[in-house]
Parts: sequence; C-alpha cells; structure tokens
Amino acid sequence: MATKQKLTLYFPPELLEEARNEAARQERTVSWILQKAWEFARQEIHKMPGADDPLPAAIARLAAYRKTAV
Repeated sequence: MATKQKLTLYFPPELLEEARNEAARQERTVSWILQKAWEFARQEIHKMPGADDPLPAAIARLAAYRKTAV
C-alpha cells in the first residue's frame, strides 16, 4: 500500500470548482481526480523547458513541445 502524505496546494477557484464537479460526477475524491490528471499529463509536462534549463536546451525543448502540442 502506498504511503499517504498531506500537502496543501493552492488552485484558482475555477480550477478547484471544475475538479470538485468532476469528482462528484465520477463519485471519486478530488485527490483521486488530481492524481489521475497528473498521471495523464506527466509526459507532456516533462517535455516543457525548465526554469533552469540552459537557453539552447530550453529553446530546443520548447520547439519540440510546440510541435507535439498542436
């Protein structure tokens, strides 16, 4: 069984309301919805350049991300 950790996250009210509505629709918890959203989005997020990426690497990652995001 995976260990559980408590974490406080701040979301814009619209995003939180949308997550709550989806959780109610699926009869799941908001935590479950956000965990699944992260699982689905993880690969795309890892393609985005990081704030500390060297400029040429960041430009290359951003160009690659834009090609796949279309």
